[in-house]
Amino acid sequence: MTIDLDSFTGFTPGPWKFIQCISGGMLLLREENKDYQTHVQIVPSTDATLIAAAPDLLALAKEQRDEIARLRAELAAVRAAENEACAKIADEWATNEQRQYGNGGPAAAIRARMEAKQPSGDKTIFHHPV
Repeated sequence: MTIDLDSFTGFTPGPWKFIQCISGGMLLLREENKDYQTHVQIVPSTDATLIAAAPDLLALAKEQRDEIARLRAELAAVRAAENEACAKIADEWATNEQRQYGNGGPAAAIRARMEAKQPSGDKTIFHHPV
């Protein structure tokens, strides 16, 4: 299931408080301030704690989404640098081998096999899933 966290707008923010009712339910209360009027609703006890925590849970979910996006971008940069380093090593290996064996050494064969499996123009040595 995918939830669009940015679709949650216009709700009354916390803090919400709840008070145990004699009936077994909870009185859910958002105190009046300069921006919002007092809001009172009786709900089952199990719902009251979740409703009271909802604004904080939403804020935490948005923070985690943003952190995941930042980490994915950082990981992509690390992988790109790793691929560049591997390509440089492979090129140096192939150059040294070519000096020793000509064009028919093991490094040239490995490079040819790797390049045959990649889209043309793609210089990436290793592909990592994101």
